[in-house]
Amino acid sequence: MSHVVTVLLGPARCGKTRLLVGRYRQILQSAARAAGRALWLAPTARSAAAVRDELVRDGLSACLDPGVTTFDALAGRVLANVAEPPRATTPLVERVLLGRIIETAIKNKRLVYLAEMARRASFVDLVDEHIHELKRYGITPAAFARSVGSRGDRRQHEELAQLYADYERLLQTHRLADEEGRHWAVRDALASDATLPETILLADVQLVVADGFTDFTHTQQEILGELA
Repeated sequence: MSHVVTVLLGPARCGKTRLLVGRYRQILQSAARAAGRALWLAPTARSAAAVRDELVRDGLSACLDPGVTTFDALAGRVLANVAEPPRATTPLVERVLLGRIIETAIKNKRLVYLAEMARRASFVDLVDEHIHELKRYGITPAAFARSVGSRGDRRQHEELAQLYADYERLLQTHRLADEEGRHWAVRDALASDATLPETILLADVQLVVADGFTDFTHTQQEILGELA
């Protein structure tokens, strides 16, 4: 079966979403069992709710699961069908883990260039933001460690790379995953037919819509590629 990827372009309020809602409704109404026939990815839970309301106003008959969701909610549903899925963390847990990693690195004298800065309370937030930015671009600890360029200080880069590697290792040890890590796990599950059973969620999808986004993270693009 051939698959087609279509990019619908146009200025704001020109009717793109309205057109997609109409097509989406047709797919849902084309069979007795609507669930699993289509998947609509929205950037936020609020925008997903707005699409569901639009489907109802557009004449959609009763449908308990129209498949309108976000990347985060999709991650929860996909990982629920994976053996031993990672447990989701919270921003507070992530900061606590990073704080312990930094304290251990200072104690073991593994931070030299960043030692003075690492003792400040704001350092945890800076490292947390730095790591999540790397993960949004799909950059693993190993890839970051290899990416020392001509700019910046090599020592700083190496110490940041070590903190990033320690953070990921701690998450894996306790089978935890932050938001980006959950998206990585979803991408891997979709890429492997052996790990993802034929669930009602993705078994008979005929249409996948991603609407309302200003951009995508690297892993979100990979997930869309797997869905396509």
